Amino acid sequence: MVIVEKVFHNKEFRLQMDISEIGSDLLVVITGGEAHIGGISLAQYHENENKKGSFTTTQSTLCVYGHKEGTISNFVSEALSKKTEKNVVAVVGMHWNGITQDEIECVNELLNQLIEKF
Repeated sequence: MVIVEKVFHNKEFRLQMDISEIGSDLLVVITGGEAHIGGISLAQYHENENKKGSFTTTQSTLCVYGHKEGTISNFVSEALSKKTEKNVVAVVGMHWNGITQDEIECVNELLNQLIEKF
């Protein structure tokens, strides 16, 4: 488990990342605020069909109706798949009531910290 946190505008923002190995693949769960399942993405690491000898990822994403975490799960699965050269499923759910644009940017910084710590 990896935890990153920051106090911003007198609010505490805390993200938690849990990682499980499933064979040679990875399952990554990221939660923050009110935890739930909001977005799920699979990034498949494979050889680039158009450029032999190079590798890329292909993503598929599902979102719970009305949720926006699919953008985050897609980012996380792609970044970690490229970093680890593995297939990665990312499950993301986070919610803070009344979050502002500045606070969303704070959460994005924390997400980048999680990726770097991986």
